[in-house]
Amino acid sequence: MTDDDYALDVESLTEHLARPGATAARELVAQTAALPERCPTFETPRYTVHVKPQPMPAIGDASTALRVVFWVKAAGSQTTYVDVMEAEIATVAHGDQHVTVVLLGYYAKHGVDLAAVTRTAVTKA
Repeated sequence: MTDDDYALDVESLTEHLARPGATAARELVAQTAALPERCPTFETPRYTVHVKPQPMPAIGDASTALRVVFWVKAAGSQTTYVDVMEAEIATVAHGDQHVTVVLLGYYAKHGVDLAAVTRTAVTKA
């Protein structure tokens, strides 16, 4: 958590709620859980992205969480970085529902708890 009074001004919370069916929902969670091993780091023209598992209590029928760190590259440079963005991502299968929650900001700790927000999102689906 930060002492910055404006921290929540630079954070975003996104929830995606869908009903793809139980099998597809579980498969989406499994694919998300496998991402850190398949692609722990990758490059785009604008970012270097690091993906690793994030601890989170079990929610729903299947769940997983990731921490994703985006190193923002300077314009015209593949090796100079000008900023860092931090994301926590949770994905849950609950019956035929699939829920994804993304917390994104400039701090490693966010103003809300990922597990708490995810549990609330699952009740909305």
